[in-house]
Amino acid sequence: MDISILEEIGLTKSETNVYLALLELGSTSTGKIVDKSGAASSKIYEILDRLMQKGLVSYVIKNGVKYFEAAPPERIMDYMEEKEEHFQKQKNKLKNILPELELKRTLSKYKSEATIYKGIKGVETAFYSALDLLEDGDEMLVTGIPKRTDVLNRFFLKFGKEREKRNILMRALFNEDAKNDAQIAAVFSEIKFMSQTTPAAINIFNNRVLIFPETEENLLISIDSKEVAESFRVQFEMQWNQDTNTTTGFENVTTKFDNMLEELKEGDEYYVLGASLELKDQKMNDWTDEFHKKRFEQKKKVKFLTSYEAYDLVKNSVMRYGDKNLEITKMKRLSPEFSAPFQINLWKGDRVWFTFWEKDMRCFEILSKDAYNHFKKYFDALWNQETMAVKGFDNLKFLLRGFIDELKENNEDYLAIGAGFGPKASERKYLDFFKENAAYRNKLGVNSKLLFQQGMEQTVKERKKYLDNPEIKHLPYSTKTPVSIMPSKDKTLLIIQDKEPTTVVIENELIGKAFIENFNSLWNQKTAIYEGLDKVKQLMLEMVNYGDYKVIAEGNNYLFKTLGRKFFDEWQEKKKELGVKSQGVTEYEYKGQYMITKSTANFRFIKDHKSPATTFIFKDRIITINFSDRPIANMIHDTQVANDYRIYFETLWNKAEK
Repeated sequence: MDISILEEIGLTKSETNVYLALLELGSTSTGKIVDKSGAASSKIYEILDRLMQKGLVSYVIKNGVKYFEAAPPERIMDYMEEKEEHFQKQKNKLKNILPELELKRTLSKYKSEATIYKGIKGVETAFYSALDLLEDGDEMLVTGIPKRTDVLNRFFLKFGKEREKRNILMRALFNEDAKNDAQIAAVFSEIKFMSQTTPAAINIFNNRVLIFPETEENLLISIDSKEVAESFRVQFEMQWNQDTNTTTGFENVTTKFDNMLEELKEGDEYYVLGASLELKDQKMNDWTDEFHKKRFEQKKKVKFLTSYEAYDLVKNSVMRYGDKNLEITKMKRLSPEFSAPFQINLWKGDRVWFTFWEKDMRCFEILSKDAYNHFKKYFDALWNQETMAVKGFDNLKFLLRGFIDELKENNEDYLAIGAGFGPKASERKYLDFFKENAAYRNKLGVNSKLLFQQGMEQTVKERKKYLDNPEIKHLPYSTKTPVSIMPSKDKTLLIIQDKEPTTVVIENELIGKAFIENFNSLWNQKTAIYEGLDKVKQLMLEMVNYGDYKVIAEGNNYLFKTLGRKFFDEWQEKKKELGVKSQGVTEYEYKGQYMITKSTANFRFIKDHKSPATTFIFKDRIITINFSDRPIANMIHDTQVANDYRIYFETLWNKAEK
């Protein structure tokens, strides 16, 4: 085993030997460690202490004796990460002072040309003296203006008025943290803001440069040098024309957002693509609270296109802060398949921000009207998109959970046209999914009305436990489409029940309203048509589950010939098992025939009663079956109609002979 790597990451040779010895010995006293590692007994406690500081060794006391043991080898990686984090902090600190070091190096070249000013009076003298170097129409440049004290703010406002009076133009680059300073109120030709913080403001007046660091004693350095002034002027133009910059760290990024809010006027709107409130600490939560409270108070508008899973978090946050009717906060969900590690903010017509809400926060800014317009078109396309399609059970779960939440919020029922349990190959997945979905609806108290595919009566009865007691009916027509339709007042879901479901979401109020009307029409419809021999057989088997019935022309020869003896016998057996009692009226010519003698019904016979159809009357419905090459059954679900047929049946029954 190559153990040199342990020395390379910071362990001494003696520390490495002691740690390896402890790994083999387990919990032990110093004597055995010395023997095993070869370390000097006079140094062993010092070595163990260093290892404990690194988190690689610990000890317990037994009977007054210290027993040392090695930490798990995985702790070495923790030690490495701690060293790496410490190194990164040192690197950042060094990075922060580099400009100051560079400034010292630059000034060393021009000591003979530099003048030092101290105190507010010295600052005034330096600036007014430099201003005298400029003539009407000349321009001064300033980069890296920091946040100033009240005393300095008052001076710069006064200085600005004098500059304006002399018609001296000015372009200025402010640090981000100075956006709310009073000095911003001075008249400038143009201003911009820098995301990075500079150690000093650089003021360029022709060939004079005033370097004004942010110090308590108001120290200012004046350099008269054409070379230095030109060097800083080139640097200024590069920064001025730069259309991208980066802001890092919690304080800087949140300050940037606070400043955005201050720049927007009442009624202005900004846009957020991929909004998320998956915050990682209380500090971030508190800042977000304060940000949105201010936004509501100042009536600044926003449109959120949220990641699908973040929608409820964002909306609950908005509702908590007071925008009950979402008047200044508009929200829509992105597709569950939309995934990005950042959010995009668009504002002011030329600002595009990419923000990473991570432990080390970062915000990349693009200052470009073209970039803004490009992303705004993309945002608008997603915002105005009325349909989206996604695949898979996970995405369907996301969509349905959000859909049910909205139904609960709007006090709507969960409606389904053409409900089913998926194809046989994936039936178990669909059953488990619908069971979970039904439990969630029930938990929220959302009422469910399901219109199942025609012919699924027995299947639904067997699997009703998966549905959590919804209201159930069946479509009045036959369809082979695997699509289930779930409408609400402003959104409709289409679920294509294939091996893996495909879900189509339509966000359109007119379409939602049309499908709800269609559902209500189908739900309240009193007639249903069943076509084909298989459908008719299934309907007859389902019918006997409702109990006793009456039949007109049950013995009709068309019935027997079409259904066949095998089915006829099975049907009779089922009626016997269920104890179904029935009465029938049919023609004389069928008396004594198989379909009469083997029937469980009590028959009477009537003369001159020819009918090509058989009519069953049970509970609050009737079924009329017309037999031909393709039999058709018509079911009417109406109590009054069923009672009228019962009266008609009794009239025939009383006329008929046994």
